[in-house]
Order: sequence, then structure tokens, then C-alpha cells
Amino acid sequence: MVGSSPIRAVTLLALLVGGVLPAFAHDSASEVPHSPEEVWQPSSATHLGGSFGLTGFGTMIDGRIPSPLLTNPDPGDPLGGYSTRFSLRYDLLVTSRELRGAERRYRVRERRESFRAHYGLTVHGLDLSLGLPYQRERVQLGKPGSPEGQLREEGVGDVTLGAKLGLRIPEFLFGEWAVAAFAPYVLARIPSGADRLQEPAYAEAGLAIAGPYGSSFRWVGNFAFRRYEGGLIAGIYRFGASAVPLADSSRTLRVYLHVAGIEYEGRPNSDVDVEAGAQLLLVERVSVDFGLSYRLVDSGFVSRRLGRSLQATFGEVPRGWWGDRAFGVTFALGFVL
Repeated sequence: MVGSSPIRAVTLLALLVGGVLPAFAHDSASEVPHSPEEVWQPSSATHLGGSFGLTGFGTMIDGRIPSPLLTNPDPGDPLGGYSTRFSLRYDLLVTSRELRGAERRYRVRERRESFRAHYGLTVHGLDLSLGLPYQRERVQLGKPGSPEGQLREEGVGDVTLGAKLGLRIPEFLFGEWAVAAFAPYVLARIPSGADRLQEPAYAEAGLAIAGPYGSSFRWVGNFAFRRYEGGLIAGIYRFGASAVPLADSSRTLRVYLHVAGIEYEGRPNSDVDVEAGAQLLLVERVSVDFGLSYRLVDSGFVSRRLGRSLQATFGEVPRGWWGDRAFGVTFALGFVL
């Protein structure tokens, strides 16, 4: 599974590019509307926020923001270069795997739910976000064939912060199919919730890129490093594509597909997920977001809190894994002003 998973991911992205690009690669400068209500407005999608609160989709940080630094907003953007956004987001992540101990295996099934309120602000060249989560977790532990114990936790989670600086590369430097925009960004998780729900704090610094020019189809990527409390370092990479097949004054639809990976220091494999979803902006004010994720490769990384639970239940923290499965669902409702 591990060897073929990256091939699967690349194949999925190739199908997206081959099927979506010819259909949705509209040139905003050459699009001729049939009526004032049908003006093509793909730039409205750049105001929508992703899972971290910054503008983007899923876990992808968008390389574009509505008004890049030292440039004017896109002429077709009805919201202009300044906007605020608020969203309520529900996330569900279910992970099921068997961990190998010294002499036996343990079945572990984690179900994590979070309800997060995100506030975002975009001003000229700068994008900011603040996330306040409420978490509910259920962990089932046990050996295969034995009754499973359940651990339940619920309470306020850790605060997340984000900031991004948007820049635009002049088209004459690299051509229209090269990088159109890039944005250095930082993310941080601050331990501020209930002790039993706290995860290690981390700071992530990276670069988001997007291209090409004049098209509702965009390839996107993130490349970053994340440092966890305690010194663990991880490499972050995300790459994929998005398209805006529908964009007018009453509704804007953006669909996306990308691969998201985390390479932990000292681990032979990454955590690699494929994410797909859609974002809808209604009457330029109401946002709806739905996304799915599936784990292609599991690194076997055991979080600190899960390790404590395993230690207390079985007297050891298994390191190996077998038969991993993980999927996630996210849904959000919000407003853009």
C-alpha cells in the first residue's frame, strides 16, 4: 500500500488536471458576459477560508489573497481588497489501526470531533486568522478479539493563530503559466485549553504558491517546516489544484483536490492524505464549505496524549502499526463581509 499510494495520488491529480482544465480554464479578461448578472467573478473565491482560518481550502493555504501587497485588487472582484470572515466549522477525524508492542498487538480506534469558531481579516497585502475550538474525543483501546475500553474527553481546545503576506509576481518575469502569486505564512497552536485535551504547541512557517494567470483553474502548493513543543521537527508539503466552474453575483463555486503530507523527523514514511471538497459563496456573503480526506500512507506517529493512554492501559507505548485506516469530514458555515 505504501509503495503504490504516491502513484495513486499523482494519478488522481492528473485526472483532475486533464478533466477540469479544459472545461474551466476561463480567461477572466476575455470572458464576455451575457448580462450584468452573469459577470464572471472567480476572484470572489479568494475571500473564502480553509481549515486553518487563513484564506484557502481544506488544509491548503492559498497563495493568493484578495489584494496582494503593492498591487490593486483584481478588477473583477466585487468584494475588493478588504474583507472579514467568520465561520463555524465541524471536523471529524476517525483513525483505526493496530499497533505492535513488544509481544502483542493493540487495536486503537480514535474518533475526534471539533467545533471551531474562526475569525479572519484581510487587509491590503495581509491575511490574519484566529481559531477557538471546542473538542470532543473518544478513543477505543484493546487487543484484537478482546473487549474494547473507551476513553472520552470533552472541553475547550487550543487556540490557533495564522498570518499570511500576499505577493504577486509580474507576468512578464515567468510567463502566464508560471507562479502567479506566493505568500509567506506562519501558523501556531497555543496550549490554552483543558489540560486533558492539550496537544503539543507548534509553530509552522512556510510558503504558499499558486498559478497560472488569468484562469479559474489554479495549481497550488505549500512547503513548510513545523516545530513542535519538545523539539520534534516535521516537513509539511501540500500540492494539488482548484477550479472555479461557477462564478457570478449570486453564487461562486470552487472545487479542489490535493495531497497533504507531514514528514516527521526520524520516521521512514510520511502521513499522506488526499483531500477533496467544494466551497460555495452565496450572494457574495454566505459561505458553505464541505470536504473529505482519506489517509493514503500512515507514518505510525503516536501522539503524546494517545501514548499516555496506551501506557496507562497496557503498560507500554507500541511503536509499529498494521492495517491503518483514517478518514475525515469537515463542514463549515460562515459569512464574508
